[in-house]
Amino acid sequence: LEVCDGAGGLVVAELVGVEGSGRDGGVAAVAAVGEVRRVPFAGPKWDVAVACGSLKGGRADWLVEKCSELGASSLVPLLTERSGSVGGSSS
Repeated sequence: LEVCDGAGGLVVAELVGVEGSGRDGGVAAVAAVGEVRRVPFAGPKWDVAVACGSLKGGRADWLVEKCSELGASSLVPLLTERSGSVGGSSS
């Protein structure tokens, strides 16, 4: 399997054991098989764009969080004739 360190390091490794078990799983023990190599981050290889209507009750914060986790390149507030009021206006 390939193991990354979150900072651009990647190494081929093998699973040598698992400690613990149960509902929360266990901790895997791995051993590197090759040399660590640096892989430059080239950005996501897909485009994610989101357009949505108004959200209530803090759901907009949740949506922004999830879109950023997915690597969305844009988030567009979608206002249509059928959208609810925005910013307290009644038009």
